[in-house]
Amino acid sequence: MRGTRTVRLVAVVTGIASCVIGLGVIAPAIAAGEAPARVPTGRAAPVVAAPTAAQALLLPTSGRDRERGVENASRTRNPHRFATVDYNQFYARTHMFEEYDWGKEQYECLEILWTKESNWNERSRNRITGAYGIPQSLPATKMSSHGPDWEDNPETQIRWGLHYINVRYGTPCKAWRTFQRIGWY
Repeated sequence: MRGTRTVRLVAVVTGIASCVIGLGVIAPAIAAGEAPARVPTGRAAPVVAAPTAAQALLLPTSGRDRERGVENASRTRNPHRFATVDYNQFYARTHMFEEYDWGKEQYECLEILWTKESNWNERSRNRITGAYGIPQSLPATKMSSHGPDWEDNPETQIRWGLHYINVRYGTPCKAWRTFQRIGWY
């Protein structure tokens, strides 16, 4: 029994269960926590192309998740530890693709911009101006419009920063060009 579960789990995680074991019947059953059904003789099983574990991490979260009460769907899909540079970048990339439909080129501009501004550190503070957080909001309290936890939650700061960029510049690349020209955005 234990060995069977291990084999099934490995097959599902690697995304090959639907191709190798039962032509798509066993993987959905295992994912649903049920015993796999037998395919009746003479009938073809439906082929279900299940995403690999890596692909599942990149699947966008729809607005329905928020409507159904999934408070932070992106945090559950993020493979990185909360509030690390990798986590913050993953969250920003996912959120900008979902909310603003900006592509890879725009993310590259954003990555450079916020690396220069704060190195993706949600507690970064400019000692001279007082600008704060990942997007270096000035004054810092402006980020409270996106959540009361703006001082230490990178997600709140990222959502505010992307909104600011969208409203003020239209895209991260336009914000980055402004930063290059005048030293701030």
